[in-house]
Amino acid sequence: MYRKVFPRCEVEGSLEPVDFSHGGLDQRIPRKCDECDNLFEGECVRAIDQVEDYLSLDYGPCRKPGLCNPVLVEDRFIKCKVYVPEKCSDCDFLRYHQISGFRCHEDDQIWGRYGKTLDWGHWSPDLPNIGLESRKEVSMELMQAVKDELEVAAIREARDAYQELKKKCNATVMTRQKYDAGGIDFVSGGAGSRCYRTQVWSPGDNARFRLCLFFPSTRAL
Repeated sequence: MYRKVFPRCEVEGSLEPVDFSHGGLDQRIPRKCDECDNLFEGECVRAIDQVEDYLSLDYGPCRKPGLCNPVLVEDRFIKCKVYVPEKCSDCDFLRYHQISGFRCHEDDQIWGRYGKTLDWGHWSPDLPNIGLESRKEVSMELMQAVKDELEVAAIREARDAYQELKKKCNATVMTRQKYDAGGIDFVSGGAGSRCYRTQVWSPGDNARFRLCLFFPSTRAL
């Protein structure tokens, strides 16, 4: 489930619940999300080109203390194993939704029947959250092999995914290095989000950047 959260939202704003309706479904979302340009159909597009998927909205932390490192859980409603924060794995508020996956129902009286995003605390993944435009599954083993430039191992994981992942992984590292060195321009992703873009153009697609990478600011840690 952490692939629906990272890169984190860095937009500052009010978490006050506001009414939101999409596709005939009524729910509540944080005000900062309602006012953000990255809101799309109840989800977030803050890193759409990097992740190749929508991300969950940021509802803020939950009130349960505990470890937030990922642990595998299995649910009778799903066929595959899913990572959730350790503190959530045995929590009574953890529930599974067919479309949105595991959600927190600590504050149903505030957010409604669809709950809120799980709280990952200060934990963050060692590898960048990168997806493929083809929507093929990207395992952590494959991502680690690409990062370490172990092409043979990566090919064993997914022969036709290596080059695309390597390009994105290298761009992620280079952009991070440029930003940390103060050599990359900041581009607002809407309502103060941290969006740092590299100009990787695609033929016939001059209207937008093809790669948009997001990082938490190390200066704030």
